[in-house]
Amino acid sequence: MLTPRFKLSQDENNVYIDIHAPFTNVADTEIDVDGENFLFISSPYFLRLRLPGKIIENEKSKGSYMCESGDFKLSFSKETSGEHFENMDMITSLLAPRDIPNLNPSLIEVLEEDGITIEENKETKEDLAKKFAYGFAQKITTNFHGIGIEFPQIFELKVPEEVSADERHVLRVEHENNKFSSDHYLADYYETELIVPYLLVKLHWQYPDFNNDADFTDDEVVKKVDLNLDLEELEYAANLVQKEEVDIMENMMAIKMESMSLISNVKKNNSQSNNGISSSSDCATTSDSSSDDSSSELDSDDD
Repeated sequence: MLTPRFKLSQDENNVYIDIHAPFTNVADTEIDVDGENFLFISSPYFLRLRLPGKIIENEKSKGSYMCESGDFKLSFSKETSGEHFENMDMITSLLAPRDIPNLNPSLIEVLEEDGITIEENKETKEDLAKKFAYGFAQKITTNFHGIGIEFPQIFELKVPEEVSADERHVLRVEHENNKFSSDHYLADYYETELIVPYLLVKLHWQYPDFNNDADFTDDEVVKKVDLNLDLEELEYAANLVQKEEVDIMENMMAIKMESMSLISNVKKNNSQSNNGISSSSDCATTSDSSSDDSSSELDSDDD
């Protein structure tokens, strides 16, 4: 499920919630309010907020959907009129943990005549071993089956929770080998001028102000909210990006050195070939001169 972009505002009596969900199905939209908890479900969007104060749904509550912009405009009354909700602009702190419901229908409660007994179909070690984490930093483990089928643009694997990390590695290598293009590789190998701008780029950690605190723009704040990352995950992402960029630069430098060596060898071979042609031309010139001299001597004898 996707977390939609949203915006909160308030006045003395009401709380206003704007949700941007352009790909939603309005007919299947569900909205629930319970005190400080607000729930919005509209496939493929899911949003749960924990507000600083309590709101209620009554006859004054309003809701509309703007087709052109893809926005929901919602209005709810405050339980305590005149109360001011603090930190309404702290969007990340308002996001509650997203729990995906357990869709396993095998958990059954059985009532017996002598009393009440509960039979739980507990997961065996073998079943637990078949479930593998996926997603950012390998932190997602759920019973939501078939997520790859519902979101094929995001997941290469149809059932990622059933594929181990080792199997994913093998499948990834196999996929890359099948996608390999020799023409593309040779073009990148010989046409080195195409990668020169990338080799000369100055990376952001090479600047003197790299360790200074970053100032996020409004768009970057929105993206951070979309990703729903905490500080630890942001640091992990930053370190991962830096490591990948370093690896990419090292690989590109190796390609550059190999290309320069290849070009040098080609020039050397061409130079040697040109020298050989020049020597052959000199020999041919000498031979022609000797023939002319011999012909001159024969002409003199005849005279």
